[in-house]
Amino acid sequence: MATFTEEAGHWPCKCNDCGHEFHVVIRLIRERKYRVTCPGSAHVAGGLSMVVSQSVFDDQLEQTRKGLFDPYAGMFRLSPPDHAVYLIGTSHGYQVEGQAPAGAFSGLIGSYLDSVPVGLIAEEMSLEGLARHGAVASVCKRLAESRGLLHRYCDPDMATRSSHGIQALEPIILQGQRSGLSDEEIARQVRELAYDPREQYWLAQLLEPDRWPILFVCGADHVDSFAEKVRALGRPVMILERDWAPPVASPSAQPNRLAP
Repeated sequence: MATFTEEAGHWPCKCNDCGHEFHVVIRLIRERKYRVTCPGSAHVAGGLSMVVSQSVFDDQLEQTRKGLFDPYAGMFRLSPPDHAVYLIGTSHGYQVEGQAPAGAFSGLIGSYLDSVPVGLIAEEMSLEGLARHGAVASVCKRLAESRGLLHRYCDPDMATRSSHGIQALEPIILQGQRSGLSDEEIARQVRELAYDPREQYWLAQLLEPDRWPILFVCGADHVDSFAEKVRALGRPVMILERDWAPPVASPSAQPNRLAP
């Protein structure tokens, strides 16, 4: 399955049939298909064509294991853009060093770092969040240190949230329930008052170091909305994991999904 995002810009391609190298320049929009023609395929009447379909990346992990960014099954090889953001959605407990599921999560992140050229590892986590889990470092922080990569905790602490007008999740929900608001209205308030401003803060934290590409880990509830914010800046996004969990986990091993 092809793995593209909007505003892809110039994509270098190589035709494995004739060896011709060329660029594709298109704006990719969800669920649309485009036909890419190799201009050097003189051996095929009218040129060699291939339909490129942009998807919501549900099969990205399988594609990665088979050979990252070789989505055309031998027809073309696509190189990822330099300024891409790779997203991994999960539950926050898996990010924390020292917890049982963290070993599996470390293996997942390590496998992606072996395949994806990353300049920055960042995550929805803070030192306060780690302390609430009884930890001093995250899995991503330790992996970044071991590989000599830049790492950044992007989630604001309580003082920063207050100064930026970012409201806490639980009071919004409780107040909405006490006021008799519908689930839809409560969800809208959570998005507007808590999630959106936090995601904007994460985005500023990602852009400030100017180190690319970026691997960013966040809660599964934020994957799609945060991806849209990145795309709005013209940056390509690839969702590697929409809601990662260990292959086998008992109910007691499932961490709390609430934001750190």
